[in-house]
Amino acid sequence: MATDGSSGHTDLRPDRFRLTRSVAGERVLLVDDTFTRGGSMFSAVAALRDGGATVVGPLVLGRHVQPTFGPSLAMLSWLKERVWDEARCCRCDGEQQNAGSLF
Repeated sequence: MATDGSSGHTDLRPDRFRLTRSVAGERVLLVDDTFTRGGSMFSAVAALRDGGATVVGPLVLGRHVQPTFGPSLAMLSWLKERVWDEARCCRCDGEQQNAGSLF
């Protein structure tokens, strides 16, 4: 997957990404180096899904949280009510499937 090089978008823009090969029917773990507002991550997820891939999850290596920023407040509230259980897979349980809609 390649990007058009622009950055700073917070809206969903799957057109910012182009698939360099077919991903139809593949399971993809999307890795990004940071997550600020989610525009790039969610746009890449949309582009992969448009290409027929199943995105099994986004993995962010760095996340800076500003607790007073609206989307961060939503995320922190959502996380606060979660209980960690290492025997339970968050991906299998479907809990994270719609987590992006909160941010």
